[in-house]
Amino acid sequence: MKHQYFGDIGDYKKFSILKNLTKKGNLRLLVCWMLTPNDQKSDGSFVKYLLQTDEWRSFDPEIYRILQEAIVRKKERDLKIIEKSNIIPNTVFFSETLTDSKHERIDYFNKIKSSSFNCDIIFLDPDNGIEVPSIPYGKRNSSKYIYLHEIVESYKIGRSLLVYQHFTRSNRIQFMSDIAKKVKERLNVEKIYILKMKNAFLILIPQKPHLFSIETSIQEICITWIPHITPFLHDDSGFRDISQNYKPNLFTNS
Repeated sequence: MKHQYFGDIGDYKKFSILKNLTKKGNLRLLVCWMLTPNDQKSDGSFVKYLLQTDEWRSFDPEIYRILQEAIVRKKERDLKIIEKSNIIPNTVFFSETLTDSKHERIDYFNKIKSSSFNCDIIFLDPDNGIEVPSIPYGKRNSSKYIYLHEIVESYKIGRSLLVYQHFTRSNRIQFMSDIAKKVKERLNVEKIYILKMKNAFLILIPQKPHLFSIETSIQEICITWIPHITPFLHDDSGFRDISQNYKPNLFTNS
């Protein structure tokens, strides 16, 4: 994550998901931005939705107001805005910058483990997502990725995980399925949920004690955000779209 990305349309959905996990699911959250320095790229420029109030405000009016105030009115793009807003309750924010150094990275993730002591779920928000073969651990640009052994270590300490993953130029359904299968096999878990957005998806890996709360949150997210967020499930039956399990007309928002 970079400050320059703050408040784009993907962030709007992402912050709403985090709020839902803590508010509806009653889970205690550690948000690890995996912060990297700003660059000169145009990523994070997708903020026109903040001028399209009638179309976008209703999905999460509280978060929309905060982002509109910061970006449209004040021209500010800084993650501390969402941290200080208290809009995501029961949350600890880990905002240290991640470097490419292997030794600094080990220390970084040790701090994450310590910071998550009273938390149920850790959100890991790398620039790009899960490791790729072309970027070895500890090498240049490795700070843009989360490595599978770090996911395993974070899960082993009893935390559910939420992991950001950007799409690549490949078949998106197949890519999501491949990622979910890889993570499921590596962790030996029963279920992995995917929350698909336009340009990225979130991988949700529940611990068994958190499963009911997480599934409750997924239901609420789908009621609010379908078709802009689509849920998928990977379990022993394979990988599939489960959006038909959530019919907005069957539920009422609370």
